Amino acid sequence: MSSKPRPGLRLSRYSAPERFAILYRELRNRICFLIYPPGARLSETVLAAEFGVSRTPIRRVLGRLEAEGMIETSQGAATVVTDVDWTSLADLFELRARLSELAGRIGFRKATARDLREMQAVRAALARLARKPDPRRYAELNLRFHRAYTGLIPNKPLREFIELLYAQTNRIWLKELPFIDWQEEIGLFNRQVGLIAGAMRRNDSTAIARTESAIIRTSFDRVRKYRKSRKM
Repeated sequence: MSSKPRPGLRLSRYSAPERFAILYRELRNRICFLIYPPGARLSETVLAAEFGVSRTPIRRVLGRLEAEGMIETSQGAATVVTDVDWTSLADLFELRARLSELAGRIGFRKATARDLREMQAVRAALARLARKPDPRRYAELNLRFHRAYTGLIPNKPLREFIELLYAQTNRIWLKELPFIDWQEEIGLFNRQVGLIAGAMRRNDSTAIARTESAIIRTSFDRVRKYRKSRKM
């Protein structure tokens, strides 16, 4: 599902569970990519008109997003997108890292040629991005890499929980991307993707998990460094 707004997307031909899944992913991605930035107001009526559905499925999706802490609704007030909670961010990143280690102990499925081509495509896109930095494009490639990684996890509940935590923490990167050292960041990201791809070729679950866990921890260290330097 694209993270970009798609006016006119009609969902009437889908079943109720399919509509919910599509709406949920689309709205979560819009929050994740700051298309709906912190403080943005979400209207059930407007969203229902855009997607061609009643307000009921919209209300259900918004309820789930609120339970996940991505939006909040006060009684009698508008539904608004929440800001990133820095007090809990370190704990969320650490939980993500430990869940990656758990995924390694459970075991990843064997990577296919298609999986490896996807990793190579991400690396090629990063090389192009290094020549012309673009914060939004960087975030899109990060999500593309993340989906390629989580696609290796056969345990569905674990995979979905890892995806949720990613969505909850990813917004912080878009806030800091305009202030990062682009060449350093893109070069590091490219090397990390290469390490994961190498472990995938060897079918080495332990190496995949350890590399991803290290990526998560070092990513948080860097984003904290960028934020600190911006506030000085």
